[in-house]
Amino acid sequence: MKSLIRLSLLLLLAAVLVQGMPTSSRGRCLCVTAGAPSIHPKHIAKVEIYGQSSSCQQIEVIVTLKGKGQRKCLNSKSKQAARLIQKLLKRSK
Repeated sequence: MKSLIRLSLLLLLAAVLVQGMPTSSRGRCLCVTAGAPSIHPKHIAKVEIYGQSSSCQQIEVIVTLKGKGQRKCLNSKSKQAARLIQKLLKRSK
């Protein structure tokens, strides 16, 4: 009888945890802080832009630096980020 109660509680707990999991594959925001105001373009290898989602209410601009491949957040409200977003939008059309 005790094992049946334990099993029932375990299944109930598992159901609650599964319902509370985020649906987004990203999870929460990737950038914890506002990010760097600018990064010299010659150091940038790759630019990734993530739009707003249910788990993160801000636009995130993440640049991968040449060399070690370090990733840094760029302040999405900076002039450089706005230019990068516009450039990528034009390129995708």
